[in-house]
Amino acid sequence: MKGKRYIKEVMLVPSLAENLLSVGQMTEHGYFLVFGDHKVDIFDDSSLSNTVVSVKQKGNWCFTLTFNTIKEVALKTNVQECSKIWHKRFGHFNFRSLKLLQSQAMVLGLPEIQNGEVLCHGCVLGKGHREPCPKESKWRAKEPLELIHSDVCGPMQTTSLGGNKYFITFIDDFSRMCWVYFLRNKSETFHVFKKFQVMVELQSGYHVKRLRTDWGGEFISANFLQFCENLGIERQLTVAYSP
Repeated sequence: MKGKRYIKEVMLVPSLAENLLSVGQMTEHGYFLVFGDHKVDIFDDSSLSNTVVSVKQKGNWCFTLTFNTIKEVALKTNVQECSKIWHKRFGHFNFRSLKLLQSQAMVLGLPEIQNGEVLCHGCVLGKGHREPCPKESKWRAKEPLELIHSDVCGPMQTTSLGGNKYFITFIDDFSRMCWVYFLRNKSETFHVFKKFQVMVELQSGYHVKRLRTDWGGEFISANFLQFCENLGIERQLTVAYSP
């Protein structure tokens, strides 16, 4: 054999007494093997002119090939596993309990847990909570139409007989009286509010002083805001999908 030859893509099995070389692996890396006369000849190319090595067959029908080896057959490295990875593997388990599992040897292979104060964005989103909404408002209207709550619901899956897909509610904070109007489109919200305002003010003798809605585009259009400003109606905007 002339020169050096390298066998790539091998796996280290420390408990294995002998090295096993696959014929398929040899052919995949460009070598040509010829079996016969109780031996195998390994060649560099298809011309079969340059013999790499010739290996005789042993009594167990195996072909034993002896390699020249050096002491540093493998390199070992120490990788410090990230505690955050183990935190995720255990379903975002808290770090204090992970340290307890490790100190009590309750989990095989669990390394020493560090960085217990690392912020986990998944835990912040999944385990965060908000304070419960109060059952009663801290402030209530003292007279009719002092505060009107309003919201639009829709679009509905089924259109009404009148061709409407939405409805809007107006609730008086003082009396809890509720008015419901049906809408074909959200763009009709401003027009319906003006109808509602004229009707309730004429019938009750009071004036709408405050209108509380969410930040829906149908409530904060330029025309709507300008109309309320001209009449002195205070606008109160709340977070969507909250009481």
